[in-house]
Amino acid sequence: VQSLSMASDLAVDVHWAIHKRFFQSHLNLLPGPYIGQDSNRLTLAYFIVGALDLLDCPTKIPTKSVVDYIYSQQVLPPSDDIEGGDDWARSHCGWRGSPFLGLSFENDTFNKHDQGHIAMTYTSLAMLLISGDDFSRVNKKAIIESLKARQNEDGSVSPLAQVLLFFSLRSVLFIMLTRIEERE
Repeated sequence: VQSLSMASDLAVDVHWAIHKRFFQSHLNLLPGPYIGQDSNRLTLAYFIVGALDLLDCPTKIPTKSVVDYIYSQQVLPPSDDIEGGDDWARSHCGWRGSPFLGLSFENDTFNKHDQGHIAMTYTSLAMLLISGDDFSRVNKKAIIESLKARQNEDGSVSPLAQVLLFFSLRSVLFIMLTRIEERE
């Protein structure tokens, strides 16, 4: 137990070990109330991995299995030639939230009903960064092309392909972060 001073006259007892065990247990099995959030599995994992990192226990994260799982949810174009593909294929790249379509863990086939979501793409890239990944398996060109294809005339970005006029500041911020990384 450690006291965390929130203000000069307020102290809160924090049980860090309990927090660590709580998040560690969620890496292995989500509690019942979260089962309905299966399509958002990568976002839930992001909060768990991020919390463990903030709690300074990265050794508690099974890095290889987490990284492999993240890459298994990457939606890739039907070929490496992203510029030669059709507009539909270009707009669907990124990360899906989970294998809710029943696709294989290896993720080596293109499925026309599959598409990445902008929030899942952000959380996946953030988890890869936290895990110390080198991004060598990230299809950066496909993600950038997908983001370009999702941009609306007003500058906003749709979270899914072919969903027009959806405004989310998260989407715009993700585009900005991608652009900054592209310049480095």
